[in-house]
Amino acid sequence: MSGCSIEADKKPELSYSLWSTWMGTLNMLFRRILMTALMTAARDPAVQKKAGEAAGKALNVVRPSLLAASRKAGEMTRKLSENIKKQ
Repeated sequence: MSGCSIEADKKPELSYSLWSTWMGTLNMLFRRILMTALMTAARDPAVQKKAGEAAGKALNVVRPSLLAASRKAGEMTRKLSENIKKQ
């Protein structure tokens, strides 16, 4: 069976399984094209420089919260260690 039904004076309708297969193929093709474009761009030194600058800016923005989280984690570890030693 082809997955299509054709009636007089009506457009052909695709069955769900055929539509689903076609959309899956389209998604895989789009994903492959996108990944190829990203990998090609990643080899470009200018793109690498911009990506490094963006990563550096992002790190500077989140640094205070990372340091605070690290401090809290250290305090919790010390408290747990002290509680274990007491027992």
